[in-house]
This record gives sequence, C-alpha cells and structure tokens, in this order.
Amino acid sequence: MRFLLIFLSFLFIQDTYCQTDVLSFSRLNIDEFYIRLNTEINKLLLDVRPYKDFKKEHIPGSISVDDKKTLIQLTDTLDLETYLFIYCEENSRSLEVCHIFQEQGFQNIFMLNGGILEWKKRKFELSGKKSRFKKRK
Repeated sequence: MRFLLIFLSFLFIQDTYCQTDVLSFSRLNIDEFYIRLNTEINKLLLDVRPYKDFKKEHIPGSISVDDKKTLIQLTDTLDLETYLFIYCEENSRSLEVCHIFQEQGFQNIFMLNGGILEWKKRKFELSGKKSRFKKRK
C-alpha cells in the first residue's frame, strides 16, 4: 500500500511539473483584441490569409504573411518580445501560425478569435492598401 501511494505521488508530481504549456498564446475576442492592438507599442499585426484576400481588404497596419516559408523568415527577424497580433478569415490559419510562433519562442501572441469576419461585423476600419513582408532571396 505504501509503495502504491509513493508511486501515485510520483506520477502526480511528474504530471504537474513536466507538462508543457499547450496554449501559450491568447485567443482574444474582438474587444480585447482591438484594445490590446491599440495599446501595445512593440507590435506587429499579421494577416495570414491568402494574399488575394489581403489585397482586397485587411485591417489597417497589417502585413500579409501568406505562406509558411515567409513566416519562418519573419520569425528570424523579430525580437522574441514583440507583441504579435494575428488574424485570418476565421480561426484555422491563425491557430497554425500561433503555434509556429510559440515553437519559435515568442510569448506575446494574440489571436483574433473569429478573424476578420468579427472585425467586419463590428464595422471597424478596413483598408485595401498593399503592405507585404518581402521574402529574402
């Protein structure tokens, strides 16, 4: 019985202290995202939708990062303390990009839950201005 208690205690301690943080980025609703985006200083707003969608309309100040290779190149140029604000159409691409930034060691990652569709529902400003991260050769 004593051995069983020690074994179970060991398992509990191992499980508690060896867990990796599965979600170390924040999924923000539209209000939280808008406020954080407009209050942080060292920030970058990333539109991870296909470039044709970005060209049509995007959140002002955002840059288009529409493929994984460009995303990885971008991570190499940024300070790990940069506040990253990420959105796509709804959530799927944003989640993938947040995980990539998380794996690269970034800690200030914020995803717009509901994506640009939520932004448009609120009738927040949109822009069609081209602004794209240039790929290195």
